[in-house]
Amino acid sequence: MQSDRPNWYRGLRTRTQGGYFGSLSSLYPNEVFVTFDKKWIVTRTEDGEVSVVQNVCLHAGMEILNQSGTQHKPEIRCSGHQWLYDIRGTLRAAPKFCKFEGHLARPKFSVWNGLILGYSNDELGALKGFGSSLGLPEGFLSIDQFRFGKEVAYALPYPCPLMGINYLDGLHVPKYHETTFGPVVDEAQYDWEFGPTDTSLSYSIQLVRVRPDVRAHVDRLMRMRNIRQSELGWSDLYFWLDETMPDATTPIDSNIFAVWPLIYGDGYVMPELYLGGRFLALSYLISFEDDEGRMISRNYVEYYVHESFPERYRAHTLDKFIFAYEQSAREDDELCMKLSAAHRRTDISFDRIVHETLETGDKHFRDWFKRHFVE
Repeated sequence: MQSDRPNWYRGLRTRTQGGYFGSLSSLYPNEVFVTFDKKWIVTRTEDGEVSVVQNVCLHAGMEILNQSGTQHKPEIRCSGHQWLYDIRGTLRAAPKFCKFEGHLARPKFSVWNGLILGYSNDELGALKGFGSSLGLPEGFLSIDQFRFGKEVAYALPYPCPLMGINYLDGLHVPKYHETTFGPVVDEAQYDWEFGPTDTSLSYSIQLVRVRPDVRAHVDRLMRMRNIRQSELGWSDLYFWLDETMPDATTPIDSNIFAVWPLIYGDGYVMPELYLGGRFLALSYLISFEDDEGRMISRNYVEYYVHESFPERYRAHTLDKFIFAYEQSAREDDELCMKLSAAHRRTDISFDRIVHETLETGDKHFRDWFKRHFVE
């Protein structure tokens, strides 16, 4: 059966791509944000009201705003015929038309922990108790405790589900992340929590801790590889924090290296916490057609630092965090591209390769995906 093979995801996709529209910490009040696929316009008022509307004008169906990202203005004006909408998407002026009323189309969305997700409140019920079985405090992912740094777009030259599969696979860490995650992560124990598989929205959370002998392990690695600590992104950040702010209180257990959630439904959202919850990399995937009709996939990452960091350290800390994150992400990309190339081959048979020895997280993801895919 196709589902028993390592390339089970080939030819399958979730029903739509989306699921994430931004966070309350990255949206500026009374300004307009256009998502990076330019499909949606997202706004937030001074009193916190969030709106998400389609970036398609009611007049001629033209793309209203042609540039993605933040537009520093409190209105939505179509680039075609100058139809004007307020930041909630209500039509305010339609040149040459009298008494024309309308509102831009709205998708379903709800705000969860300050994240604007493309799901109804009922669907978000699948996230009830998120992280509780792992001992994580209520609201540990609440975005209002983080300060937005920057957002970066990365190419994704392989299928989106494969990124999820690799994200849920801890066995590759010792080999492929020998100088990034490897020196810091305790490989002896990964703790898991899972959402349901019979709902249109589900999730998994992987919790990994700092290895007990991290200093000795890093020193040994530097001697063996003849490299400096500054070249070991995560190790360098870990020790820099310990030296600079040795008595700092962390939002969650300081012995937790990472909390790796994956929320999957109409797309993939990964709000990743690092180093006692002091850093958040909010990663999400989008697939869209470019101007020439080609399908393009992108991985967007919003980088945040916790509000507890003194202002004088935030910029430098953010730079070190991004360096460490990108270093390990490049290694993941390398592995995913190798897997993707192997799984695309048509000159070999996968019939004798039975892919039932799945890791815990991979199995949950595949079982959910098989219920909610289209050809």
